[in-house]
Amino acid sequence: MLIQKMTFPDLDKVATLYQDANSFAKKKDIFEWTKEGLMKFPNFNLVYKKNEKIIGAISAILLSKGKVEINDIAIQKKYRGQTIGSKLLKRLIKEFKKEGIKKITLWVHWSNARAIPFYYKLKFQIKKCTKTSNIDNVPNGEDIICLEQIIQP
Repeated sequence: MLIQKMTFPDLDKVATLYQDANSFAKKKDIFEWTKEGLMKFPNFNLVYKKNEKIIGAISAILLSKGKVEINDIAIQKKYRGQTIGSKLLKRLIKEFKKEGIKKITLWVHWSNARAIPFYYKLKFQIKKCTKTSNIDNVPNGEDIICLEQIIQP
């Protein structure tokens, strides 16, 4: 098993994986935003491979100096609960440290609230809960939870 930087040939498989974890978005849209993020922030997009097949991925973008947002993290269902998500996130945090990033944010949709303990184990904390409004591919009025981690040197 291997963690490596995402490449453009990985995009179709990664978009499929992200769509499985994001029921509101269309694969075409996921492909496009992941492609854009990969072009702008290649060090913030990783894949986890087993026998050359992508079984997990994580993507983030730079929001402002010193602040990133994790857009997506997904693991194939049959591999969940095997610490792959933790390994991907920890590796990405190492990349953030190299880049001088101090703050990480991410959003968890209410329907995936079971993921919050996973993020807590990795030192994220709930920052706020809000209702969606004018977010592409997400119904208005849905609860979403913002989690944040301040990176320690």
